[in-house]
Amino acid sequence: MGTSMVLRLGPLFPNARVLFALTVFATCASLLRMILPLWSGSAGLLGQSLETNVPLQPQEKYKERMMMHGQKKKIITRDAQVPFQFKFHICNGLTNQKLQLLDGTLAGLFLGAQIVLPKTIVLNGAQFVSVTDQNRQPLDHIFNMTRFETMIQQVYHVFWCRRKKSRAFKIWCNDTPPAAIVYDDETPTTVVDIKLKRKDWAAKALTQVGEVALKHISDDKNSMETMRNNRILRITVPCEFWFEVKVVEGGDFWDEFWKINDALEFNQEILWVGKTTKHALLTDFSDAAREKARRFGYRFDKDLIQHGGYHVVHLRAEQDWQAHCKVWLSWREKRDNCINNTFSIGNVLLSEGISPALPVYLATGLSEREIQGLQDLSSMQSFFNIYTVVTKGMLGLPADVGNKREYWAAVDYMFSQNADWFVGNSISTFSALTMEVRTRQKMPILPYNGGTMKLEEINCIRSNALTMIPPMRAEIKWVFTLPRKIEQNDLVYNMTMVAVKSAAAKTGLIPVCVTAEDPSSTVLVKLVSMGVRVIYHRPEWLEIAERNLQQKNVREAQLDAMMAQWLRIDIPVLGLLDEFVLYTDIDVLFIGDIFWKDLLGKNHLSLRESLMRNMFGKGFFDEYAATGRIGVPKFLGVAERWGSTVPASKNEDGLDCGVMLMNLRSLRESHERFRQFVLRKQWKQLLKLADMHGSDPCVYAGFYQISNLPGRLVWKPQGMQLASLTHFEGMNCAGVAAYMRNGGNDGARTQPYKERLEECFDLEFCRTSYLEFCSDYTAYVR
Repeated sequence: MGTSMVLRLGPLFPNARVLFALTVFATCASLLRMILPLWSGSAGLLGQSLETNVPLQPQEKYKERMMMHGQKKKIITRDAQVPFQFKFHICNGLTNQKLQLLDGTLAGLFLGAQIVLPKTIVLNGAQFVSVTDQNRQPLDHIFNMTRFETMIQQVYHVFWCRRKKSRAFKIWCNDTPPAAIVYDDETPTTVVDIKLKRKDWAAKALTQVGEVALKHISDDKNSMETMRNNRILRITVPCEFWFEVKVVEGGDFWDEFWKINDALEFNQEILWVGKTTKHALLTDFSDAAREKARRFGYRFDKDLIQHGGYHVVHLRAEQDWQAHCKVWLSWREKRDNCINNTFSIGNVLLSEGISPALPVYLATGLSEREIQGLQDLSSMQSFFNIYTVVTKGMLGLPADVGNKREYWAAVDYMFSQNADWFVGNSISTFSALTMEVRTRQKMPILPYNGGTMKLEEINCIRSNALTMIPPMRAEIKWVFTLPRKIEQNDLVYNMTMVAVKSAAAKTGLIPVCVTAEDPSSTVLVKLVSMGVRVIYHRPEWLEIAERNLQQKNVREAQLDAMMAQWLRIDIPVLGLLDEFVLYTDIDVLFIGDIFWKDLLGKNHLSLRESLMRNMFGKGFFDEYAATGRIGVPKFLGVAERWGSTVPASKNEDGLDCGVMLMNLRSLRESHERFRQFVLRKQWKQLLKLADMHGSDPCVYAGFYQISNLPGRLVWKPQGMQLASLTHFEGMNCAGVAAYMRNGGNDGARTQPYKERLEECFDLEFCRTSYLEFCSDYTAYVR
């Protein structure tokens, strides 16, 4: 091994400290009669003072490579060492290794230094768990290094030929340049190490570091003698260095980074495995996916396929990832999106409208046995039962990645490149880099865990088109719940059809249905065919609630209706990526479009911008609406009952919890406490709900801070103004028709609401409006 000296560059620009250190270096070289090695083949590489004095070495000592630039041939001297080098280590998993190669090459390029790579990388780079066999292999076991070396040589040439005033110009822009990339052979060499500070990693700063280093090498009066010995001025960094390289769109690094990325491909074997297994996926599973989706109401047409004809889900649930997430969640920032939605991934895909008519390749380090364990989880049923999920084992690949973890991750990456949808975990560097590449290519991506991407947050890779899902998306999701055992054309069926059809006709809302019903039931197949995104969910508490209510002799129909309403308890934990959704009961009629201003009030734009800033830690959002006020709800924004004369904030009975703006993030954090509150303390309310034929006592008010929704959102007879929807609150149009036919004597249907109907019909505006609503209702039913 060679000897090493350390030279620490303080400020980047030439100053007394740098000049003194380099002078010491030159003086020591003179005294010890040691010299920096130069490559053979051409003179004039380190400044005018060296231009005619460098002795040529015998050419046969070096391997040569031809590089074409335009019509001119360049001879690359492969074994030549440049006296200024950049060496970095490579570690951890595949994408970390890839990013280290990309960012290390990028840094070397801007330094104007020769890059020194390790000869091997690990094929089992799992972190946060004990690894007994890292399985070290040559770099070309994963990457096509011959192609990479050739293309990076070209990148160096083009980059430095545009910078004629730089000293690196004479090294890299000539007919016989040295190799831009060499490998660490550990030959006896005296190395002078330069240590960089964090501020030294900016693009211009790196270029200045390189210029300072090359200047003092070329200015050294003893350079003739120092070049005859193995002596290198070198920057050496650990593998974590890449966190310091900030690749931001519009910045100096951006374009060069993507040129380097295009140069780095996997080797021919991995490309072949990826190509053949993708063919097997499409051949063996495409028809099965279409037929399975058709049975559930999903349609298939050719426009559905925009890219490869399949989806990829990169599911991080391995042992090392769960250990990593424990560390992530323990951080001071209280990050919550490391393992979010991992075990409800099917609901994420369904709620985002990703079609089950295409097969889904499962990119994961889980073994086939571990995947089988996931299939047994109730929360994973929609993923495996609705989608056609294809694993490595189903394609004839190894059932367990073993100690070739990174090799098979490369195959996963091959699948991800051309998928119609790529769905991944934005905290994973594999998913993050894949999403950045696909975003650049304008291909669909989805971070199933929500929140921000860490690489974007710290500017390791950040495009102008951020991959994160904003707190309030342009399209608002409208969520409703359905009971089980609905019969076609019964009251619940008709109300559901009216709500969905009126939403489609009058609004741009995205309808999402939550139900415990069988996916193949007639009503759900119908809803899916109408464009409703259906989430299939059987809550853990359902059996307990059923058992308790059955002991009270509650009728089965009432039980199912009540349970449908109480499914909304679990809406925050079902995998919806939106932070805010509009919830309504099914007995609504949409009469106008709904935008954020209708839910947040006149300050909606500033509130949304403030929420967005808060996601990136650039401010703390503290603008939640106070109790009874309008704005961003801390938990729930609730409408007032249409007949209430008491402010809803002061009267639980004045709240219409059949129309709510739900803050899913806050509700998710308190979900378990609220669930226990309901199941342990609210049985009387549950029974009251069943007895009142669906009227909602709104027990949310006994637990949460409640703010109000703007008054113009929900129609009220006393409002005398246009609204976006009307909520019948159990007083449905069938009951109104019976009331009018029988002069208010149909007690079975209208008795609970007779007083309200009489009050409404005494007012001409109310009577006229209600009859118009019911006319529209009847038309939608027909």
